[in-house]
Amino acid sequence: MATAQKMRPRNDNGFKHDDAEYRARRQQDEARTRIVEQFMDDVYAKNGYNVTRISNPRLQKQGVDIIHVQDGEERNVDEKYAINYYNKDLRTFSFELYSRNNRDNNGWFTADHIITDDYAILWFRADDDFKEITQYDLCIIPKEAILDLVYDAGYYDEIVDDFLRYWEYRQYINPDEDYYEKGEGKGLRRYLQLDFGIRICQSVGLHEQPINIVIPKDELVRLATYRYRGHAKK
Repeated sequence: MATAQKMRPRNDNGFKHDDAEYRARRQQDEARTRIVEQFMDDVYAKNGYNVTRISNPRLQKQGVDIIHVQDGEERNVDEKYAINYYNKDLRTFSFELYSRNNRDNNGWFTADHIITDDYAILWFRADDDFKEITQYDLCIIPKEAILDLVYDAGYYDEIVDDFLRYWEYRQYINPDEDYYEKGEGKGLRRYLQLDFGIRICQSVGLHEQPINIVIPKDELVRLATYRYRGHAKK
């Protein structure tokens, strides 16, 4: 597990972040999230995937959006989708390791207080006004299976600390070809390449300065216990 902020190298990239822009983006995300949740509820019902949607803020903060019950067993499920990239042909999905917004800066994938059993990962397309989901691919994947995959790919518990330390002190150490950058300004991203096409990525210019582990969609689909997909446009 990554250590708390006080044990980490400084993460100051020199960008001035626009708090008003960030708040506006969050408000738009919340409105779109309500539309996606209703759509996912319809998909669950259509396919006999029995769920109870959670409204308790405490449980939501612990990574529980719905509870799935099958054969008497309850599974805590966290719903994930790329709300701002809904019409992109995404071939990956990102799991958060670090964010300035979170408790101790730990991301939702690795934080100690998270009690998620499964992830419901949705890749989707919507109309231009975001009023209707037109195409979807929904996979239910055990968190334990994803963790096994990323550890096999070269992930380890202190990787976020080492990642931040490399970029802070890179001018003083030997270059490592597995670390690289793309973009510039607010679009700057920093990477660490692992195995199986998996990589660590930091979006340096965003307000949250998140660090994610990015996994190819094909690898995630292979781990799914349930998969529902189709075209939804009427």
